[in-house]
Amino acid sequence: MKRSVLQQEKHNILPEYGKKRLILYADTLQEIAGSFEDEIHSPDTEAGMQLYLLKTRQEHNSLLADQLSETADALKELANETYATSGLLERLKRKIEKGLTENDLIIEELYVVEIEEHLEIGMKIKARVDEMFYTDELMEYLSELCHRKLRSNEANPTFVHEEAKLLIFEEEVNYYILDGVARAKKENESESGDSYLIREYARGMQLIAISDGMGSGVEAAKDSEKLLDLLDKFMETGFHVDKAGTLLNSLICLNNTEDHTVTLDTCEIDLYQGTCRFLKYGAGASFIKRGKHIWTVSGESLPLGVFSKEEPDENAYGLEDGDYLIMMTDGVLDAFSSDYTLDGNIGSLKEFLADLSFENPRQMAVMIINAAITRAGGRIRDDMTVIVFGIFANT
Repeated sequence: MKRSVLQQEKHNILPEYGKKRLILYADTLQEIAGSFEDEIHSPDTEAGMQLYLLKTRQEHNSLLADQLSETADALKELANETYATSGLLERLKRKIEKGLTENDLIIEELYVVEIEEHLEIGMKIKARVDEMFYTDELMEYLSELCHRKLRSNEANPTFVHEEAKLLIFEEEVNYYILDGVARAKKENESESGDSYLIREYARGMQLIAISDGMGSGVEAAKDSEKLLDLLDKFMETGFHVDKAGTLLNSLICLNNTEDHTVTLDTCEIDLYQGTCRFLKYGAGASFIKRGKHIWTVSGESLPLGVFSKEEPDENAYGLEDGDYLIMMTDGVLDAFSSDYTLDGNIGSLKEFLADLSFENPRQMAVMIINAAITRAGGRIRDDMTVIVFGIFANT
């Protein structure tokens, strides 16, 4: 009996793509190793030294075991990573091979798969001598062949020449976001202790993150920047944001000899599905605005670095075209003090957001910061950061 063309088989990912992912894992582990180079301060008294070393060794062993376990799981997941394909996709692959060859491109590797019903095409190709092809033109050609709108991965080179290049094309997402950021540093400080990250990763996942270092100024900025640099590396490598949070928490606990706790507030948006998920480690409230209706996203978890086993507050929501999401650090929320609303600061801020009629995220963020400063009597008693991002249908 012939096998149905719709029957799915499992195939390993493109070797070159997997190799690139492994290199990213290695870079991430190198970042972690580098974080242990900082000097660890120990007690000055000889009597307390032995007890301190024993306690420290036990804590480090436990946390390192957690980190190695998480990393090993991720490496196993990559090594065994397979995607579903089918007879229909195999025919499409042959069609692509034929089309590329007819256009004088040399194919070294090629895969065509569907991941959660979204097409992905990866190839390692090069042009013949004295030929050159622009990646955007190749993307348009493949879109016509597949009868689906594709987009080029941000890591793709601008063009293909005589040297073989790795190219990845994904099916276009159903939503896109526009974002705006406004900031104000604490008065008499040279630098804000808040840091933020806005980036889209593979397969339509957009991440917005804010970190607030303990205190303010240069030291707080170093803590928050380092945290988001590592988070970015973890996410680029392929970790899920919750696993990245677990690793970051244990890493801070390992080096936390001077009580350098730090908050982490993340919102991960699926640009295919139009859904979002918030994870909060000691972070303040966030808000979703749909016209005049405002939802509050809050949490009660502690910042990273307080306990070695810390679970974040998690909230998931479905989004609609034209929704706005507002994230901020505590300095903004604290400035919206109010005695006349039932929910205090949050109630006062929700009233303000409901009446906010601007549709430009940057303008909205600036208006929120300015209102916070005005309500605080013109004072900036803490670092303030506001990120506003609107989600829109990709028609």
